[in-house]
Amino acid sequence: LPRLLKTGNPDALKMAVDLAHKGSRNERYEAMRMLADSGVPKAFDSLVDIAGKSRGQTRVNALDMLAQVRPGDPSLSQLLSDSLFSGRRDEASYAANVLGRIGTEDARQALIAALTDKDKELAATAAGALGQMGMNDQVKTALLSAARDNPQVKLNVMNQLIQAGAPEGMRLAEEMLTSKDAAGANSAVWALAQQGTPEAKRLIERALTSQDKSVRMAAISTLATNPDDQSTDTLLRLTRDSDSQVRAAALQTLGQIGSDKAQTAIIDATRSGKPEERIAAISGLANMDDPRASQQLATLMRDSDPQVAQTAIHSSYNGGPEVDQALTQIVTDANAKPELKQAAANQLRGRGTDLDEATEKVVTTLAGPPNIYGGYGYGGFRGGYHE
Repeated sequence: LPRLLKTGNPDALKMAVDLAHKGSRNERYEAMRMLADSGVPKAFDSLVDIAGKSRGQTRVNALDMLAQVRPGDPSLSQLLSDSLFSGRRDEASYAANVLGRIGTEDARQALIAALTDKDKELAATAAGALGQMGMNDQVKTALLSAARDNPQVKLNVMNQLIQAGAPEGMRLAEEMLTSKDAAGANSAVWALAQQGTPEAKRLIERALTSQDKSVRMAAISTLATNPDDQSTDTLLRLTRDSDSQVRAAALQTLGQIGSDKAQTAIIDATRSGKPEERIAAISGLANMDDPRASQQLATLMRDSDPQVAQTAIHSSYNGGPEVDQALTQIVTDANAKPELKQAAANQLRGRGTDLDEATEKVVTTLAGPPNIYGGYGYGGFRGGYHE
């Protein structure tokens, strides 16, 4: 059939069209594919007719194939424009994306018109599709105009303009950071973090003073992206914030930076402060490739606060021999709390530590035989905790 179609055989054309209308889902798809691949004008016209008369997935498939073989054809642009304003959300969304991909002037104008549609989701999709076509003055003006009335479009436009390095993007981000829309402000923070420019860093600094805690927390998290001395100093300052959650988030982010100053701050933070802050700092210790971190974890396993001690045990999967020694001491200590002994035994099993006969017997009683574990670094705490 494909060969006959390429010769323009009318019977083959009729058979393919019938299959495209009446066949099973796979048959309809294959028939349309053969029509598109044939390169015959009548086959293309038949595919246009199928797209115009069909609905649902058949129409979507036909439009997709038309866009691949003849993206600039006016009849395709008209069909896509009709789908864009059809009121059927899935079809409209698909049409917007195809229009953005083919990039003709007709496609651009259709998408600009969709920016002001009463369907806010369609307008946002159209804004995203316009971004695929490149930014010119007309598109930028239309996007900024639509952004004033549609928060979804505003977010999309902000991301596009920031990525394009346009100053309007920074202005939109600044507006979002000072608005009451916490979700939009968070999105602005993450978009700014990807830029790393002085202006972007200035706005993230502003976000750190937001009255909304979620915005402040998002801004703290971004300081680990392309960190510098200023990022470290900012996080060190935030470890003394009046809000305990902010202090904990700053400590966790410091653990991701890896500089000597950050690592020293993490180690110091595990020695004093509220339990939740020390626990946050311990998570940073676990990621540090520094002998001091392993030594401190071993010390913290015998901490007077049981939560701190248990967190240190669970975080010791990357520690050195001093960690094995501390874990062994816990499981053989008759005065150690049962939950700590259980956690230590599980960790010894997970690390694959070589044990003497007496310790092996105790660990087997608490954590089972070694063959049920995956070896060093497995992280074997049973009862809901996973490393």
